[in-house]
Amino acid sequence: MEEYTVRFLNSVSPLLSRVPPPSYVGALLGIINSCLFYLGFGRGFRQFAPYLAVGAAGALLGVTIGRQLPDIGPMMGYVNGIAACASCWAVLFVARSLRL
Repeated sequence: MEEYTVRFLNSVSPLLSRVPPPSYVGALLGIINSCLFYLGFGRGFRQFAPYLAVGAAGALLGVTIGRQLPDIGPMMGYVNGIAACASCWAVLFVARSLRL
């Protein structure tokens, strides 16, 4: 089993090295905030995966917007935490209002 895991990680490593690190942090913030949003406002387990995808995309949008803002507030490397979280929640509320 370990051999397959090592082989998989070695095959994925060149692809992951092309993605910038702020994207990883933004996606992680989006997933965390999506879980919190789902706990508060979610309906049914079927909608959990779409909330994760929409929240991660919203946080990545927030990372892009946060790069244009001055470096104020909590920063995680090059990621503006407030912009990423606020964008994630805004996108999730819009998706919720559209009955996602």
